[in-house]
Amino acid sequence: MTRKSPAEAESAFYAAFSSGDHREMMAVWATTADLVCVHPMGPRLSTWDVISASWQQILAGEPQRVFDIRLKASWADANIAVRVVDEIIAVPTSGLHFAPVIATNIYKFYDDSWYMVAHHASLDAATDRRSSNEEPAETRH
Repeated sequence: MTRKSPAEAESAFYAAFSSGDHREMMAVWATTADLVCVHPMGPRLSTWDVISASWQQILAGEPQRVFDIRLKASWADANIAVRVVDEIIAVPTSGLHFAPVIATNIYKFYDDSWYMVAHHASLDAATDRRSSNEEPAETRH
C-alpha cells in the first residue's frame, strides 16, 4: 500500500497497533538498516528483525486496543517527517486504561511511499498520577 503522506503512514501504524495485526504493523516499517524502536521503559532496538519480534510479542499480548492519538508537534521536508503524539490507550474488553504515553514517530519517504524508521515511546512524566483516587493505570505499549 502506498502512503502518500506521513499522516497516512501514522494512521496505518496505529490501525495495525489497534487491531493487533503484526503483518500490517511491519508493512509500515522501512526495511532499511537505519531503524530504531524504543518501547516504554525498554531498550533501544535497531534491526528490522528485532523490531519485528518486539511487535510480535506486544501485539500478541492484548486483544484489540483503542487509541486516542493527539498530535502535539510535527516537522517535515520532502523526505523525512517527525511527529510527536500523545497516545491514550485503552483495552475495552478488559476495561484497562493505560497511563499516557508520549511517542516520537519518524517517517522517511522511499520508493513513492512513507515508511516508519523510528518510534520512541515513553511514559508522560508530567502526568500527576498522585492527584487521582484511583490506582495508577498499568503501562504497556
